Amino acid sequence: MQRFPTYGYRRLAIVLGENKKPIQRILQITGWQVRKRSQGFRPRAKALPSVTHQPDERWATDICHVWCG
Repeated sequence: MQRFPTYGYRRLAIVLGENKKPIQRILQITGWQVRKRSQGFRPRAKALPSVTHQPDERWATDICHVWCG
């Protein structure tokens, strides 16, 4: 555990050749459980407000397929 402090219970179970459930329980009891990364949403880029003063002033395209023959 000291050589590889970021190993989780699954990796330790593979290295030690043991069942992963007892290893997970031991890590939780001793407080050595490696914390998971948060799986929350990533912040989106904030779009600027699009303001036009006349009709046909703003155009946009969406390319979904580009042929590269």
